[in-house]
Amino acid sequence: MGSKQSLFKKGKELLTNKKFLFVFIICLFLGILVSIKLLFFQKTKNFSFYPESTHLQIKPILKLFSQKQYMNITSYVETILPSLEGEAKAVALFYKGESYFKEKKYSEAWNVFFPLSRSNPEIWQALFRLGCLHALRNELLESEIIFDKIKADFEEVHYWKGFVFYQQNMKKEAKGEFLKALSYPESIHSLALILHSEGDEKQASAYYLMLLKQYPDYHEEALKYLIAYYDKNKDYHELLKYLNEWEKIYPYNLKNREKKAHTLYSLGKKQEAFDILNPIASSLNSQESYRILAEITFDLKNYPLAIQFFSKINQPNKEDKKKLITALIQTYQYSDAIQLINSLTGSQTLNEDEIVFFYKKLIQCHTGLEEWQEALKYAGILISIEDKAENYLLIAEIFKMQKNKSGYLSALKEAANRNPAYLSHFFNELLETGETDEGLTVLNTILQSTPNHEEALYFKGKFLAAQNKKEDAKIALYRLIYLPPKNKELEAEGFYLLGTILFDEDKKEEAAVFFENALKVKPDSPKVILKLSLIYLASKKYRQALEILNILKKDETLPRETQIILYDFLSRAEQGAGNIQTAAFYKKRMESLKNMK
Repeated sequence: MGSKQSLFKKGKELLTNKKFLFVFIICLFLGILVSIKLLFFQKTKNFSFYPESTHLQIKPILKLFSQKQYMNITSYVETILPSLEGEAKAVALFYKGESYFKEKKYSEAWNVFFPLSRSNPEIWQALFRLGCLHALRNELLESEIIFDKIKADFEEVHYWKGFVFYQQNMKKEAKGEFLKALSYPESIHSLALILHSEGDEKQASAYYLMLLKQYPDYHEEALKYLIAYYDKNKDYHELLKYLNEWEKIYPYNLKNREKKAHTLYSLGKKQEAFDILNPIASSLNSQESYRILAEITFDLKNYPLAIQFFSKINQPNKEDKKKLITALIQTYQYSDAIQLINSLTGSQTLNEDEIVFFYKKLIQCHTGLEEWQEALKYAGILISIEDKAENYLLIAEIFKMQKNKSGYLSALKEAANRNPAYLSHFFNELLETGETDEGLTVLNTILQSTPNHEEALYFKGKFLAAQNKKEDAKIALYRLIYLPPKNKELEAEGFYLLGTILFDEDKKEEAAVFFENALKVKPDSPKVILKLSLIYLASKKYRQALEILNILKKDETLPRETQIILYDFLSRAEQGAGNIQTAAFYKKRMESLKNMK
């Protein structure tokens, strides 16, 4: 704060110092003068290419020229020329020649500029225009000789010098001149062409963007370039922007609409792409468009339509055929899918991944046709190629469809042996089919080699509980939870299973401890919350019951049966807590869920 006051005080002292104030005013005045000079210089540089005159009869010429009334200038000069002499006559003749030049009457312009450049060399613009006329005749050497004499720094001069260099393929020199004439669209256009030819497409696109924004005459060419540039570089967001611009000019151009649809597809906007492409596909008869429509409908799982579009592709590649096979299977056209697979496996060289893919599809087809032996044959071939758990799961599914229980469980066991991730599935299936003895045999084998195997301990407890060997089950589960398990899901399940066994033994307080521990690991488990809240209700711990039941109430995915139990418990808890109206509300909600069809 003190430093700010000190600075303010010093500033005030300086402003009251007359000497400092005088120097400050002088500096400010000089700064303004320099700014005015710079502005004047810039204006002169840009706008003083044409000669001026204070002669009264020249002023109408300058006005007509500013209005681009070139024909009127030539006739007017003819009428006043006899009365003019000296500088005024030379200026009038220049504007006559310049009017011819602007109207592209180059012979007439030459006939004016040639004698004028000789008689009045101070009108250097006449000589300069001769250089321009030589350039237009492709007499580039003559132009260069003349332009070398012109040292004036005007954009008109730089543009024409750049033009001559460009025609001589002297691109570096041309760029240098064009960069000094950027108010000319021709300069910007030429720079874009040069940069493109040099491979600098990014910078070329920047100049085309300038043309697009500022010069309508170049609008279409600039759009074409930008569309091609962003298409090549796969910048689909920018590409879509310029395709939309092109659509404003040509709203019914089918090729543009096709490209727009392809771009939308590349951006992942599949439905929009489909809506544009589908109505015009038959008119385009484009293989690429049919392929995109096939892929869109396939991705959107509209398999019947996908089959139609895949069938329109004259030379489908392997990926097309693989998707077509999948679509045929999804529409239960198994025989057609088998025929297509056989044509591929018999006529084309396939790598291992492709063979595996097609054999898996054959298994699906033969399973769908209930041709079990054929399905098992191809599953066996798959295992000979890849001895993987996933292939044994395929065999398990075939046996399951056949209701071959032993074959099913045997295949699941083989899958679990190859990939421990399938152990849970195997053990759950053993439990479901009542094969607890076989399950315990496998589990004991695992635990002999790995005593602290978390999954084996959990399932051993589960199997023993299923056999009503509760004490043995508790021993296995105690071992599990006191490890403690790294798998938190398994830890929560262990606590829950222990709590359930104790609950069934009517040891409610002990059970509550394990349920509470399960909730610490998995706070929103419906089965744990309902079991624990039942204990709280029985022991009149209504507030604790409400606390955990309200957590469960937030879950909008609960099955109707679970919701009925939830609102029953909420009603009982609110009733016990003395909240009669709320209890009645929950009871009514429970009744409405019960009556719901």
